[in-house]
Amino acid sequence: MIIGIVRHFKVDCKLKKIMSSDDFEKYNLNSDENVLIVSHGFFLITLINELKLLGFKGNIPKKMKNGYLYILKNY
Repeated sequence: MIIGIVRHFKVDCKLKKIMSSDDFEKYNLNSDENVLIVSHGFFLITLINELKLLGFKGNIPKKMKNGYLYILKNY
Protein backbone atom coordinates (compact mmCIF):
# COMPACT_ATOMS: atom_id res chain seq x y z
CA MET A 1 0.00 0.00 0.00
CA ILE A 2 1.16 3.52 -0.73
CA ILE A 3 0.39 5.67 2.28
CA GLY A 4 0.49 9.43 2.27
CA ILE A 5 -0.20 10.01 -1.39
CA VAL A 6 -2.58 12.82 -2.11
CA ARG A 7 -3.94 14.25 -5.33
CA HIS A 8 -4.76 17.89 -5.86
CA PHE A 9 -8.12 17.84 -7.68
CA LYS A 10 -9.38 21.42 -7.64
CA VAL A 11 -8.15 24.96 -7.16
CA ASP A 12 -9.84 25.05 -3.74
CA CYS A 13 -7.24 22.50 -2.53
CA LYS A 14 -9.54 19.54 -1.88
CA LEU A 15 -7.37 16.46 -1.40
CA LYS A 16 -8.12 12.78 -1.96
CA LYS A 17 -6.09 9.75 -0.86
CA ILE A 18 -5.16 7.08 -3.37
CA MET A 19 -5.77 3.69 -1.78
CA SER A 20 -3.04 1.41 -3.08
CA SER A 21 -0.01 1.22 -5.32
CA ASP A 22 -2.09 -0.66 -7.92
CA ASP A 23 -4.62 2.19 -8.01
CA PHE A 24 -1.74 4.67 -8.24
CA GLU A 25 -0.18 2.84 -11.19
CA LYS A 26 -3.46 2.40 -13.10
CA TYR A 27 -4.56 5.98 -12.61
CA ASN A 28 -1.29 7.85 -12.96
CA LEU A 29 0.81 6.01 -15.52
CA ASN A 30 -1.42 7.37 -18.29
CA SER A 31 -2.23 10.69 -16.64
CA ASP A 32 -0.66 14.11 -17.15
CA GLU A 33 -1.70 15.27 -13.67
CA ASN A 34 0.82 15.89 -10.90
CA VAL A 35 0.94 13.91 -7.66
CA LEU A 36 2.48 15.17 -4.43
CA ILE A 37 3.93 12.53 -2.11
CA VAL A 38 4.90 13.53 1.43
CA SER A 39 6.60 10.84 3.50
CA HIS A 40 9.70 9.75 5.41
CA GLY A 41 13.05 9.19 3.72
CA PHE A 42 13.17 5.39 3.73
CA PHE A 43 9.69 5.11 2.23
CA LEU A 44 10.50 7.73 -0.40
CA ILE A 45 13.68 5.90 -1.42
CA THR A 46 11.73 2.64 -1.74
CA LEU A 47 8.94 4.32 -3.70
CA ILE A 48 11.37 6.12 -6.02
CA ASN A 49 13.12 2.83 -6.81
CA GLU A 50 9.77 1.19 -7.64
CA LEU A 51 8.69 4.14 -9.80
CA LYS A 52 11.98 4.01 -11.71
CA LEU A 53 11.27 0.35 -12.49
CA LEU A 54 7.94 1.50 -13.97
CA GLY A 55 9.67 3.98 -16.29
CA PHE A 56 9.74 7.17 -14.22
CA LYS A 57 12.87 9.29 -14.54
CA GLY A 58 14.29 12.10 -12.45
CA ASN A 59 17.43 13.50 -10.90
CA ILE A 60 17.14 12.25 -7.32
CA PRO A 61 20.35 12.32 -5.22
CA LYS A 62 21.19 9.38 -2.95
CA LYS A 63 21.03 11.67 0.08
CA MET A 64 17.78 13.65 -0.15
CA LYS A 65 17.39 17.00 1.62
CA ASN A 66 14.51 17.91 3.92
CA GLY A 67 11.99 20.37 2.52
CA TYR A 68 13.15 19.99 -1.09
CA LEU A 69 10.87 19.10 -4.00
CA TYR A 70 12.07 16.22 -6.17
CA ILE A 71 10.34 15.55 -9.48
CA LEU A 72 9.94 12.25 -11.32
CA LYS A 73 8.35 12.13 -14.78
CA ASN A 74 6.90 9.21 -16.66
CA TYR A 75 8.21 9.21 -20.24
